[in-house]
Amino acid sequence: MSTSRVIALGFGATHVLMCVAAAATPAGYGRLWLGETAETSAARAALRGLAICDALPAVLVVDAVLRRRPLRARLAVGVVSDIGRAAAALAGRRDAPQPGNAAMVAASLTGASIATSLLPHVDA
Repeated sequence: MSTSRVIALGFGATHVLMCVAAAATPAGYGRLWLGETAETSAARAALRGLAICDALPAVLVVDAVLRRRPLRARLAVGVVSDIGRAAAALAGRRDAPQPGNAAMVAASLTGASIATSLLPHVDA
């Protein structure tokens, strides 16, 4: 397996794990990002929804790596998902705790950067 595919597998697998944690314990996962608001039922539902939406591209990346299938389009969807999460965090920055919100933006944009850097090195 090429180095790019190994990195893509790590990218996808860490996203899947993050999404499982967010879906299983949305209040705990969201507390750093949203503060006490994460304890509300609406926030928990939204966090679960975000986790499910984020999990799908990550699962598709892992699947493509393990089955030796074309990877570029699936990674590109992961980039869009990460940018969307960063945009959501930025949109809520006035209401969310600053350190947690900044961490969410940074983590999301780091993921998008890693996946973007892999795009030219994987098969279409």
